[in-house]
This record gives sequence, structure tokens and C-alpha cells, in this order.
Amino acid sequence: MEFNKAAMDANALECAKTKIRFQLSNTSSTDSLSQIDKSDTGCCVIHVKFAAWADMNDPMQLIPYGLQKSVVHLRRLTTLNDQQLNKTGASHFKRWFEITLKPGTSLESVIKQLQSLNHIEVVEQAPRPALPP
Repeated sequence: MEFNKAAMDANALECAKTKIRFQLSNTSSTDSLSQIDKSDTGCCVIHVKFAAWADMNDPMQLIPYGLQKSVVHLRRLTTLNDQQLNKTGASHFKRWFEITLKPGTSLESVIKQLQSLNHIEVVEQAPRPALPP
């Protein structure tokens, strides 16, 4: 699956701006899933680690069809190619991906659905951008 890099960069920038605005406006703390961005206006980014036995030729096919509709883009977390990862002994990073969800998607719901799949080992919200000093 190919993605438009300029559109992805613009989308990532817009997501970062939305998250910063949300962080600045949200001063209250919440319970259990307190680190989850619950902004209805912004998009959400999650990181997933697929199981070693999962077929990584088309990782989008590893996402349930119902959730695929909520995905803006899916990309590998590292920019190194397979040969570079194998050479450095970091081949396990091939299995880490970043998923950007459409604005308004329930992050909590998506995380719970992905955690229930046996071919996904780790699901977590991507770290938020740091606030400026």
C-alpha cells in the first residue's frame, strides 16, 4: 500500500497541533486510561508491535476490516530497511508500526480491539509531543 508522503507529513503536523491544543486546554486528570487523548477534534496515533509469526508483507491486512476504515495511514516506525536492521541486530523493529486514526475515532475502543488480537503483541498510544518551555 502506498501513501502520499506530503499528505502524511501535513496530517502529522495537524495531529501534533491538535494534541498540543488539547493538552493546553485539558488540565484535569482522569483515571485508568488517563494517558489516552479523548479529544473529539483531533486525530490519534498509536504504536503496534505485530507478533513474529505475522505476515508483514501487507500489514494493513492484519488490521480488522472494521478498523481499517478508521486508519488514515499505517507506516513502519523505523526508516531503516530490513538489511540495515538485520546488520545492526535490530530486526525486531520491523514489527513496530505507527497507525494514525481519523479524527473523532475512539482511541480507547481501537486499543481494546487491537489488544484482543493474537497477532498483535503490543498496542499503545504514541507519545505526545512535549509542550514548549
